[in-house]
Amino acid sequence: MKASLIFLLLTFALSAQAEEGITLSPEQQAAVGIETRAITPAPAQYRYLVPGEVLVDQYRSYLASPRLPSVVLSRHTALGDHVVKGAVLVTLFSAELAEAQGDYLSARPEWQRVKGLGKAAVGEQRFVDAKSRFDASLAKLRGYGLDEGDIAVTPLGQYPLRSAIDGVVLSDSFQQGQAVAPGEALVQVADEASLWVQAQLPGTSTLDIPKGTKALVSTGDTAWPASVSQAGHTLDPVTRTRTVRLSLPNPQHALHAGMYVDVAFLFETPAPVMALPQEALIRSSDGDWTVFVEPEPGHFEAREVTLGKVLDDQQQVLDLEPGTKVAVKGAFYIASELAKAGFSAHNH
Repeated sequence: MKASLIFLLLTFALSAQAEEGITLSPEQQAAVGIETRAITPAPAQYRYLVPGEVLVDQYRSYLASPRLPSVVLSRHTALGDHVVKGAVLVTLFSAELAEAQGDYLSARPEWQRVKGLGKAAVGEQRFVDAKSRFDASLAKLRGYGLDEGDIAVTPLGQYPLRSAIDGVVLSDSFQQGQAVAPGEALVQVADEASLWVQAQLPGTSTLDIPKGTKALVSTGDTAWPASVSQAGHTLDPVTRTRTVRLSLPNPQHALHAGMYVDVAFLFETPAPVMALPQEALIRSSDGDWTVFVEPEPGHFEAREVTLGKVLDDQQQVLDLEPGTKVAVKGAFYIASELAKAGFSAHNH
């Protein structure tokens, strides 16, 4: 009942006393922390908050997988290991590779003999046949992922899977002795010095977030700068959200794939605006938004305003003259004093 009465008094005062206003002494203003300032148009920064998830930068990651049916002989890395480009991750065996190596080992010495003798000595047909057989056997081994160094020293049928990049082993879901099919991912290596963050916007959002838009990615009290690298133009069929992808430098490896984060897109109004703190706004009895202007020192009057865009803890107002002096703190106290004045005057 008491809260309802206070609200009724406030709304009555804001309508009945808006024109008359109220005068407060400097001591009264200081005691309750009333602050005023002349508002003028200025660029305003604001944020748009959405949830996000940290992902591996797929342009900086590598999946090591066999190119032919194989069996895992041994592993050479473990989850979380840092590896360098060219490091052996897994050793495998393949009967198909053993056959291809046999063809190569047969074709290589023949080609070396023929090449040494020359086309004139052996005849053009033998020369072409030897070269073609050698080139085909070598190309097949290279197609299976072996380089010339591996071909020279690898036991028959065995071959290594190497990392194509420097990075961290993020997954290695296989066992020694396991039979694996071509293309089956065995080890994922990623360079976590740069990550992706996938932000999810409501499907109904019409906010334009172009490439290069700045953002802050945060977990707890820590935030990292990021920027938009790609923006989707279709909705996820399950979540009905729109995806925006950000690039996030991660030199200290503080963030890891799979973490959930908050994403704040950073914007600035394209033109200067008139904006006030949210606490400067009070509802009038008819539901309109009101601020308290100070046309003369210490004298406050309620004035209805039209609101524009919400700018974080600021609110754009559309119908105040530049230079208008407004109470930016203590508006509730001014409204209370107006309510007292309205109540007393009504009783008189």
